Amino acid sequence: MELSGVGVWNMQLRYGDAGETAEAAAELEELGYSAVWIPDIGGPVLESVENLLKATSTVTVATGILNLWLHEPAEVAASFAAFSAAHGERFLLGIGVSHAV
Repeated sequence: MELSGVGVWNMQLRYGDAGETAEAAAELEELGYSAVWIPDIGGPVLESVENLLKATSTVTVATGILNLWLHEPAEVAASFAAFSAAHGERFLLGIGVSHAV
């Protein structure tokens, strides 16, 4: 995957109302942004990724950064494969590890 252009990192795209975040992501795509980045401070981050992927058709959706201590590796791998099959190479999985929470 090659990233170019301008992306947006926004906490509300992750923790806001799912309908509103989908609408916002679609609008960002229409405005020409090439990526949306969402944080992971716990909770169902992969559900947020799926919501954003479904709402857009060209934008890269990225985790910046998925905390390995908070997610099961098998679940993350299965979600990555499912997102790739359904949406092509538009999911960028940023992974981070520092210390257990």
